[in-house]
Amino acid sequence: TAKDFIRKELLSKMGITNYRWKTAVSGMPESGWGVSMTSRDMVKWGTLAMNKGKWQGEQLIPQAYIAKATSRVLYPGDEEVHGGGKDVSNQGYGYLWWGVDMKYGNKSYFSTSAQGGGDQYIILVKELDLMVVFTGHNRNASPKQIVAERIIPAFVLFSVSSIAHDTIQHAIDNPARPETDRKLDAVRKPAELLKFVGTSEGDVVLEMLSAGGYYAEILSKAVGSKGKVDAHNNADYKAYLKDKLVKRLAVDGRMENVTELVAEVNEMELEAGKYDSIYLVQRFHDFWDVADGGTKFNVERTLAQFHKALKVDGTIAIVDHAAADGAPLSVGHTLHRIAKDAVIAELAKGGFVLEAEADFLANAEDDGSEPSRGTTNRMVLKFKKK
Repeated sequence: TAKDFIRKELLSKMGITNYRWKTAVSGMPESGWGVSMTSRDMVKWGTLAMNKGKWQGEQLIPQAYIAKATSRVLYPGDEEVHGGGKDVSNQGYGYLWWGVDMKYGNKSYFSTSAQGGGDQYIILVKELDLMVVFTGHNRNASPKQIVAERIIPAFVLFSVSSIAHDTIQHAIDNPARPETDRKLDAVRKPAELLKFVGTSEGDVVLEMLSAGGYYAEILSKAVGSKGKVDAHNNADYKAYLKDKLVKRLAVDGRMENVTELVAEVNEMELEAGKYDSIYLVQRFHDFWDVADGGTKFNVERTLAQFHKALKVDGTIAIVDHAAADGAPLSVGHTLHRIAKDAVIAELAKGGFVLEAEADFLANAEDDGSEPSRGTTNRMVLKFKKK
């Protein structure tokens, strides 16, 4: 019988045993409704469709039939989109599968779904390798709108985050990095920093007072061939590090997307709207680390340059040795530190607002009263334009 065929050739091979399937008046199994099974077994049907009719390597349903069934053969219109909402449109119908476009941001994702009465759905978004199964008893629910409005955004952001994580880890594992840099990773935690800032492939980044290029080399690989890194140094930093960054850049193929930007801080003229992020790692306190007779940094002008140079949604990342709250800015010279409240206040004057902070470089045993060292209590702050 048809029921025996379905059980033998489909259900048993997929491990589906706990189900009910009604019989139509004709004596044949119902085709458009009347089937009950668990959500786990609904996932199996979705997987079969995602895999173009294959189950564990065996072609149970012809690939051409699955392609036709899950496509939009007919376009009944959007007057009544089953389970839809404001972000669901362009409804079509295949062979017992409904197709729609789900909009997120500026992009639409084609989704196809098998649907049962009372809010039973197997929803597939093949482009994202995403399947969502709903079971329920509310005929007025909007599962497709929920997927478009809540699940796809979360899934896309997670996918982007995962890709960024892999890219950053590859940047850390780059075999061209010298062993002296690798020994600093445990203390500086560059992977955590780049993930916190949100740096990803294709970004354009400015690293201020890059010194020898420890972070510039990591950023180079993290932003990839479509991205760019400007590694800034002034004359004092270049002389002190004996052009260590220049030597890194001289190696063919090593940091081809990195440009050394040489300029005194008070004389920088940055291009408007160029950067996705600006990094100041253990450098902001140096703006007040001026010996008697030295040139003072023009903090107001510098922050104005940063504000101009960042894209609308750009980020400033500041990592620095923390002084006690309320400590004067002069401890930048005496202790090589700066207080977190002072950083926030200075950035606020420059038109920035604190968006987030992290504690992966915190050290509770350091009270901020002694000159800074490698494992001091360090703040990690992320700012956006107001």
